[in-house]
Amino acid sequence: MAILRSDVGGRRDQVVVLIRGELDAVSAPTALAVMAAAAIRGQSVVVDLAELDFLDCSAVGLLLQARIVAEESGGDVALTNSRGIVLRLLTTLGLAETPAEVTGCRDAKDRAWV
Repeated sequence: MAILRSDVGGRRDQVVVLIRGELDAVSAPTALAVMAAAAIRGQSVVVDLAELDFLDCSAVGLLLQARIVAEESGGDVALTNSRGIVLRLLTTLGLAETPAEVTGCRDAKDRAWV
């Protein structure tokens, strides 16, 4: 199961969500709830995937759902620091649009799903 940690870091308009371990059909709804709560408040959500070891298709769907919720609420969601099998899956699905690391959703020229 994924271990989640969210942090506002010094910015009130942005929340960083760190996901560890595996993100699957069991743990993804919790991750979505954390991201959606921030997005509904209009905050940008940066999802740090550096410690994520596994991601299944249901979790990808929920990440896309979080992005939709964020956009409808005036926020944004960006994925960052993906690696290994997670990066390979996101790349295969066309969700890894840029190779650059995202420092902030609103600072990124294009939304990066890396």
